[in-house]
Parts: sequence; C-alpha cells; structure tokens
Amino acid sequence: MREDKVAASGQLGFDRRDLLLKGGAVAAVAGTVIAGVTTPAAAAPLAPVLLPYGPQRLYDSRTGGGPLPSGYQVTLTSTNPAVDAAFLLNLTIVDTVGSGFVSVFSADISWPGSSTLNWYGAGQINANNAYTAIRQSDQGIKVYAGGGGSTNFVLDLVGRLTLVDLATISSLSSATAMPSTKTAFSEVHRERL
Repeated sequence: MREDKVAASGQLGFDRRDLLLKGGAVAAVAGTVIAGVTTPAAAAPLAPVLLPYGPQRLYDSRTGGGPLPSGYQVTLTSTNPAVDAAFLLNLTIVDTVGSGFVSVFSADISWPGSSTLNWYGAGQINANNAYTAIRQSDQGIKVYAGGGGSTNFVLDLVGRLTLVDLATISSLSSATAMPSTKTAFSEVHRERL
C-alpha cells in the first residue's frame, strides 16, 4: 500500500482517546500533564467541545497528487501546534472511475475496514461528512480508496473537537441556549450565480 505525505492545516496537542473514550471534563491541575499536554499554572478545568470551523479547504487531489486508485492511501499532516482531538470534515469525491469507496480515519491506525463515501459509476460527484479522530503528533488523517475504482477527492474542515475551559462553556451555554420551541428555517432569498 502506497502512502503519500501531504501538508494540511489543523491543530492537536493531547491524547484524543482520553477525551473521546472517557468523555466529560478533564480536570487541569497547575503544571501537570493531562492527556499528553502540560497545563499552565492555575488552569481551569477543561472539556472537549465540537466547534464549527471554516469551512477551510484542507486538500484537493485535483491540484495535489491526482486520483486515488483502489488499494492506495494518502496521509495528510500538519506542522501547526494544536489542541484538537478530532475533525469534522466534508469529503467530496469527483471524477470517479468504476465503483468503489473512500475511507477517512486517524493516521495513527491502519484502515479500520470502514467506508466514509461510496460510488457506483464513472463521473460521479458525491459528498458526505466525516468525523474522525486525528493523530496527535501531526494532526494526521488518512484517506484510503477501495472497491476497484479510483477518484479525486476534496476535504474541507467544518468543525474541530478541541479543549475549552469549563468557565467559558458555562457562560456560552447560558447565553446561547436554544429556546424550548421548535426552530424552523425558511428560504429568504434565491439567486442564480
């Protein structure tokens, strides 16, 4: 299996498994190491929070390495410092050939046997969300293609699971609490672009 390394944007700095598997708040004690990160003095208790982000284009294979053939994977990494444990991504496949699937997952594991987005013929354009843990050391994620075909793909970052102090969460939650009534959206304006 071929593995290409490509730079992408993003951040990470603690052991995501501690947060994702245990859930809840992580108490930060001044000067201690919690989930792989040394906390600053007098740090507040921290909790993982999924925050909207961007969207920000992380990678487009049409301007990068080209179509990803079945049985190959690409590793995308970043050199930015980080406090993220997971990414919420929008994955789009374009210029499909044959049929197949693409799987997005953390770069610190082998392909887990899952698919994130499937296609069934040539020339398709499809999109799906992917929520995945990321490798701590470099925010790495892998994209694997299988099923016999090949495709170009685009990854956009739309959310980040990150650590936020509990005091900030408390003040945000009371200020932004949803009303008890059902909220509905309606079309306000439509235009041709």
